Amino acid sequence: MKIAPLPVRLRYDTREEQQDKWTVFHIFTGAAVEIDGYLQIAMDVEESEDPADLLNYQESLKAADE
Repeated sequence: MKIAPLPVRLRYDTREEQQDKWTVFHIFTGAAVEIDGYLQIAMDVEESEDPADLLNYQESLKAADE
């Protein structure tokens, strides 16, 4: 059985705000992302990639349901 890939729906990315400090942001608004009441700012690059990937994955799941 073949599994179809999920549609890509990128809405979140990371950007360097200060030297070695990264922010997860919404690519259409530019706003920093808030998760459980915490802004996803001033993070190490490795730290910032996980929430961005997770949020994009969740968006892909929503697209697959449509």
